[in-house]
Amino acid sequence: MTGLPIEFDDPDLLGDSLHFGKYGTVEKIIISSQGKHNRTAFIQVYITYSKPIDAAFAIRALDGIKIKGREITATFGTTKYCTYFLKSIECRNERCFYLHAYDTKNELMDGVKNNMDFLDEKS
Repeated sequence: MTGLPIEFDDPDLLGDSLHFGKYGTVEKIIISSQGKHNRTAFIQVYITYSKPIDAAFAIRALDGIKIKGREITATFGTTKYCTYFLKSIECRNERCFYLHAYDTKNELMDGVKNNMDFLDEKS
């Protein structure tokens, strides 16, 4: 998700039931540090839900809304694997936010990404 105001730079706030947590169980939130140091005062956030359908509902609800006059962009992310994991080497970075196991949910996500029309039926 891109375009969030800098005031949302708090994983606990973002994951609560008033924000992204209302769409489902949030497993992980990563806030990109890129936008924090420039003049735009907007951040980029990566949110991982426990169920792909919850991510789909969040994207459907949030993509294109405006917060403080700026349009929010919400999309499915891509799976990022740790370089060390891919080389079968132990990753020693305790703060590494890349995956260290293969993502079996990804196959389901491809189907959800390619056909979000079913969400209209659920809404």
